Amino acid sequence: MHSVDFVVNCYERTYREVLAPGYVSGLAEAQRFPFASVTVLVNNVDDRADAEARAKELGEADPGVSRVEFVADHLLAALAVTGLRARHLEPLGHFTDCGLVAATLPGPEWLCYWDADARLREPADWLTPTLAAMDADPRHGVGNPNNWHPGLAEREALIVDGDVAVGYGFSDVAFLARRADLARPVYRKVSPASWRYPLAHVEPVFEQRVDAWMRRERRTRVTYLPAVVEHLGEAGGNYPAGGVRERVRRAAFRRAGRAAAAVSSHPAARAWPRQVVG
Repeated sequence: MHSVDFVVNCYERTYREVLAPGYVSGLAEAQRFPFASVTVLVNNVDDRADAEARAKELGEADPGVSRVEFVADHLLAALAVTGLRARHLEPLGHFTDCGLVAATLPGPEWLCYWDADARLREPADWLTPTLAAMDADPRHGVGNPNNWHPGLAEREALIVDGDVAVGYGFSDVAFLARRADLARPVYRKVSPASWRYPLAHVEPVFEQRVDAWMRRERRTRVTYLPAVVEHLGEAGGNYPAGGVRERVRRAAFRRAGRAAAAVSSHPAARAWPRQVVG
């Protein structure tokens, strides 16, 4: 049995709901998988004392939660492990620091990271088949359930094999990875295809950095198609607002990134006798 830590991240807008007894346990139970531990990460809150009090109450009331950790308490250690400095995260530090801390916390070999606004459309064990696929081929760097855009995973895939699609890409809404892969200096890679991420024109954030590492090292992701994750909040609703110049830069980066992503290919994919999706 794989040892997996289920990690839910929350911040100022979501921490009150997330730290209520039953919320995180419900998210974990929906995965239909026996997690070795369940962790709550609290990041970027205005009133830490209030968050700490709620975390204490949660620990006493909900045995399904193993620990509550504050990102600020572990960030320096995470930066040291990943070879980054605080200046590398600015001006969008809170879009990266939580991912770095989740990856570098002591704990089980595998990390299942889950955004507090993410939900599975229907409870499903997507981890067992995803883990099996990742065990079978070391080229797979991350796994995830399907996204809420019908058919997108299949269109972007290099290969579709039954319920599994394999291709490039990364999302920090929900993902599965080996901590050993992410708890090291992999976050300063550059890939033009990763410029398609919404904040690339400002600063590379966690999901862009992971995507760039995967593309540079020819690491793919496994998407388990039958399990669909949905995002309750507005996607990108917490992105910083920008003026006309920022919007123009963002559009230019996205066009360049999408063009680069469209022509990228995985040389090793030709070795797999599967259906190639064009």
